[in-house]
Amino acid sequence: MNRSIRKELILVYKVLLIIILGFFIFWIITSLSTSSSFRFSTEDVFEISVTEFEEFGIVNENIIKSFHEKEYIAVIIDAINSSTRLKGDVDMGFGDYNLTLHFKENEKRVFHLWISDDSVAGNIMDIEETETLYRLTKKSTAYLKELILH
Repeated sequence: MNRSIRKELILVYKVLLIIILGFFIFWIITSLSTSSSFRFSTEDVFEISVTEFEEFGIVNENIIKSFHEKEYIAVIIDAINSSTRLKGDVDMGFGDYNLTLHFKENEKRVFHLWISDDSVAGNIMDIEETETLYRLTKKSTAYLKELILH
């Protein structure tokens, strides 16, 4: 085999190996990502109701606050969408509130919410996925405290 052809083949193999390794590293990084998996649209939600937490997996029917205004719905949706998934086992005490998202298609999605006057960064948990906890950003926590607690 000609020496220049052999050098070109080695170069091609190296480039292919780098490309394959790049895709593999990208796959690992994206699969281990801790970002939120929520992608709710403000346009699909017409109401968000707030109830006090009673028990995991159960929604209290006594609504203490309800939001219909798009600007408030947008703040709450943004808080959920920008939350970060926490790694590890979840061992949480009772929550403070439940947030129920009411969709136009007569569907609901409920989240347990941990937030208080002392909270710097609150937490949420999808009521259907109680083994996973999400951390709210400090900014979102401040907005939610203003909306829900005051």
